[in-house]
Amino acid sequence: PLSVVLTLSIIILLSPSLDFTPSTECEKLPFVPGHSLVGEGFDIVRMKTSGVFVVDVRTYMSGGEHGNCTLCENKLLNEKQKLRASVVDWRIKVQCRHSLSAKVYESASSVLKDTTSSTTSNWKIGLSVPMVASVAVGGTHSRLARFAKSLSAQNKYSFTSHSFSCRYYSLRQLKCWIKRKTLKKTLLRC
Repeated sequence: PLSVVLTLSIIILLSPSLDFTPSTECEKLPFVPGHSLVGEGFDIVRMKTSGVFVVDVRTYMSGGEHGNCTLCENKLLNEKQKLRASVVDWRIKVQCRHSLSAKVYESASSVLKDTTSSTTSNWKIGLSVPMVASVAVGGTHSRLARFAKSLSAQNKYSFTSHSFSCRYYSLRQLKCWIKRKTLKKTLLRC
């Protein structure tokens, strides 16, 4: 019925149109939103991005120096943007979680426990790096953990957490662009 027609019209409106363009036009255009998120490392102790890239996030030309690049029509921002060479299936995919969740914590340790439980240990899978000890460190140096610890030392506080999330784009990373050997060497040095 009407909901099917509305859904189909939204899908058609937000479907990306792709162009292959010469290098001269690509240089002046911005990358699609989130182009570097897949390749940037994440510090699970501080719960923030590390600034170290384990995937090539800058190469956007294919076919050599004077080759072509892929441009996407971003209908949310109403502009053309370039796609890096290692990304496929970039799509506009707007999804918002309409429920607002709230949690109340009575202590800094409960805030910390919930922060660390949100990080799972599956980030180690496939790295073939021997683990010295199984220490729970995820999130212990995050801004949230430091804030909770500083207040709990002063007096009795209750902490609340509210979250609302939206996803606007989706993409897929080609496996061949992952610098796995470089990442493994770096982890072994630590």
